[in-house]
Amino acid sequence: MSIRPTRFLIAFCLMVFLLQVMPAKAQDKEGKVNEAEMLWQSCDHKAFHRGLEASLGVSDQQYDAFQKYLIFIKKTWKDQELFFDLVHQEKINTSEDACKYFSTLLIRYRSYYPDFLVYTDSLVRVSYPDPVLLSCGQDLSNPGFEDNNFSSWDQQEGFAIDGSGLGGVTLVPGAGQSFITSPGSDPLVGSDLQRVYPGQGGGNHSAMIGNGPLADGRAGAISISFTVSQASVNFSYDYAVVLEAPSIHTAPQQPYFFLTLSDQSGNILPNGAYSVTAGPGIPGFTLVPGTDAYYKNWTSVYVDLSAYVGQCLTLTFICRDCTQGSHYGYAYMDASNLGGHVTTPNVMTPNGDGINDEFKINCSGIASLHCLIFNRWGVLVGELNDINDTWDGHDKTGIACIPGVYYYTVKAKDFGGHEVSEKGFVQLLR
Repeated sequence: MSIRPTRFLIAFCLMVFLLQVMPAKAQDKEGKVNEAEMLWQSCDHKAFHRGLEASLGVSDQQYDAFQKYLIFIKKTWKDQELFFDLVHQEKINTSEDACKYFSTLLIRYRSYYPDFLVYTDSLVRVSYPDPVLLSCGQDLSNPGFEDNNFSSWDQQEGFAIDGSGLGGVTLVPGAGQSFITSPGSDPLVGSDLQRVYPGQGGGNHSAMIGNGPLADGRAGAISISFTVSQASVNFSYDYAVVLEAPSIHTAPQQPYFFLTLSDQSGNILPNGAYSVTAGPGIPGFTLVPGTDAYYKNWTSVYVDLSAYVGQCLTLTFICRDCTQGSHYGYAYMDASNLGGHVTTPNVMTPNGDGINDEFKINCSGIASLHCLIFNRWGVLVGELNDINDTWDGHDKTGIACIPGVYYYTVKAKDFGGHEVSEKGFVQLLR
């Protein structure tokens, strides 16, 4: 009589079989991973890159940019995944096989270089003293991004390379590293740093360079070029910066922020340049708790452009991550045309010595002006009807006014048609 195995016996035998086979498979898989790692490391990677750079005949900086192109655009990091798959499939078994694989990579990567040149438009590089220049001829428009876009602005993106200032980035036209911001708190710093400039001339939008507290070795820039008119002589720009400060990097590798305001010949204007990497003791920077990042809150810079009327100027902001792709840097920026303004003296001494002999209103960006001057009894003693008019300390009849304090009112209009008013006192001394 034959005995049929029970279901229990079948299940027991299957379990015993699996317990014997599964550990062996797991060990085999782990062994293959270790084998793949050893074979990958068996070839001289430095020699590979030296050979590729030499075959291309490029500089170290150009090759550094090309490497980043291979990683970020061509996704060549996937070649290591393919290598490991080939080892698991037992198509690569020896160091000799591994080096043959690297030889095919050398040929393929070399074939990518013409694509790289096309992608970078012959490797457009921002370098002093040739700042990014847009076509001029237009007046200042959308400086503070209140159109909720980058109209009038030029956007660029690229990679961080070892260097500083304008020589630490490779840039091509692109919008991948610049963004319009709306009101709200910075995601890293919190409410102490707002994403939109909160001061005079601010509005509903600003701009950000960089993708926030994310590191990928990228760089970005935005520029605006404009012809200065009387309506745009009172100009200000504003910025806030967040930078990691890793101690493991040299200065040319650190994340940094850089800006320039230059004329069409590349000459930097007064108050027109700022470059910084973060760290302990850097003026204006505060450590973000729990991180190695520092931030500089919104800073405003006023520039009087009255000496540049009719000239083309370019304002450029640049921010980048570290060159190793492991630490971030990003920044916010804004700009504004403050319109016309007037300043008045508070004392006059009409004694003929050529110093403070007359009461004259200093105008910037003002198209028209009307000023009335009264004595302490409210009697009108002087009147100015033009930005070049002055009061010499005599009343309407030509009699010298007595020493004392006089009251004035000013009503003016700037070149944009905006009203500007001022009032105050001037002391007359004889």
